[in-house]
Amino acid sequence: MANSLIHIRIGAELKSSMDELIHSGLFSNQAELVREGIRGIITEYYRRKALENLPKQRGMLRGKGKGLTPEIREKIARAHTPERSEQILREHGFI
Repeated sequence: MANSLIHIRIGAELKSSMDELIHSGLFSNQAELVREGIRGIITEYYRRKALENLPKQRGMLRGKGKGLTPEIREKIARAHTPERSEQILREHGFI
């Protein structure tokens, strides 16, 4: 995969927080920290989108969806795809 270079400006307070995380050893450099932050935002976006789609998927459960625990909902949301979500619902006996 080819890398793309981006330039950003950040405030002094945010830069100071970044430096603190790097000096703590959590990240080895600024690029690693920024990449991880972007990955986290993208992952959370798709997780929320999957949770929004869950009620639509419940329609295929024919009344069995009431037993979806928060843990199962989160597992489905992290799966990100309707196909994988359906597989998880089958594994737990909802379909």
